[in-house]
Amino acid sequence: MLVQALAAYADEYLSEQLAAEAWEEKPVPFLLEIGPGGVFLSPVRREKQVVRGTKTFNQPESLTIPKSPVNRNSGLHPLLGADDIKYVLGVGPWSEDKPEAKLNAAERHEAFVDLLKRAASKTLDPALEDCVRFYERPDQVELARESLKDAKPGTLIALSAGGPVVSRPTVRTFWNRHFETAFQTRVASGGFGECLVSGQVGPIAPTHDKIKGLSSVGGQASGVSLMSFDKSAFRSYGWEQNANSPVSPGRATAYVLALNALLRGDGCRKDIAGTAFIFWTRKRANFDLMNLLDRAEPEQVKALLQFDPQADPDPNMFYMAGRSGNGARLQVRSWIAES
Repeated sequence: MLVQALAAYADEYLSEQLAAEAWEEKPVPFLLEIGPGGVFLSPVRREKQVVRGTKTFNQPESLTIPKSPVNRNSGLHPLLGADDIKYVLGVGPWSEDKPEAKLNAAERHEAFVDLLKRAASKTLDPALEDCVRFYERPDQVELARESLKDAKPGTLIALSAGGPVVSRPTVRTFWNRHFETAFQTRVASGGFGECLVSGQVGPIAPTHDKIKGLSSVGGQASGVSLMSFDKSAFRSYGWEQNANSPVSPGRATAYVLALNALLRGDGCRKDIAGTAFIFWTRKRANFDLMNLLDRAEPEQVKALLQFDPQADPDPNMFYMAGRSGNGARLQVRSWIAES
C-alpha cells in the first residue's frame, strides 16, 4: 500500500519528471562557469531561503541533471556535465588524505573528462567543446579547485558555459541515448517476475535508486534504501538483490522519485523528535495539514468533523508516513491512509 501510494504520487504530481527517466532533480549548490577557449571564470553559488517550522536556512537550488542508469557503488560511471565534485575536479581539499581515496577521486575525474570528450566529439556542441578545452588547461582546472577549496565532500557541481550544459538540447539527446543503452543492459541482469506495485509481469529492477534527505534523522548523506538485499543474509532461496522484493524498473523509479520530492519539503514535511513526517493527498486538493493544525479556522474544523467518508464512493485519500534513517536503511516509523 505504501509503495503503491508513493508510485501513484509520482504519476499524479511528477509526471514530467517520471517521463524524463534519464534525468532527475537534485540540489546543485555550484555552477562552474567556463568561458570561450576553456578559461575558468568563477564558481556561481545557487541557493534559496527555505522556511521549515520556525527556522529559516539557505538550501541549494534544484537543477535537472543526468541520472545514472546503473548502480554507482562499483565501477566507473560518470554523469555528463554535472556530478560529485570528485568527478568534476578530481583530487582536492574535499578528498580524504589517504592514497586509496585520492586514487578513487583521480579515476573518477578521468572517467568524467573522457565522457565529456566523447559527448563533445559526437555532438560538436560548442559549450561542451569549451568544457573540454578547460580540462586541457591544467592551470585553469587548478584555479577552479582553489575557488572551491572549502566545498564539502559529495558536493554536486554542474559545468556551465553561458548556462548549465546539461540544459542544452544536444547534451540531453546524447545522454538519453547513453542512458537507454546502459539501462537496458542493467535491466537484463534483474530477471523477470511479477511487480509487487503494478501486478504486471516483466523485467525486475535489480537495485533501486537512493533516497535522499534523511541525514538529519539518522540516514547517510549519500542516501538510504527502502528495499535493499545487498548481503547474503538478506536473500532467500538464492534470489539475488531485489528479486526478493520484485518491482519493475518504472515503478521503482516512481516511488523513489516521490520520496525524494516529498522529503525535500516545500510544505509537505515536518520533522518531529528525530522523525521526518511527509504527507500528501492522492488527488490534488487545497488541503494543508500543517496550516489546519497550526492556524485552523473554526469553519475548517467544523467541515472536517462533519465529513462523511461514505458519502463519496471514491473519496480523495490523505497519506502520512513517518520516516527516519538507520545508516543506509530507511525506517518506516508510521503509516496513515485515511479519506
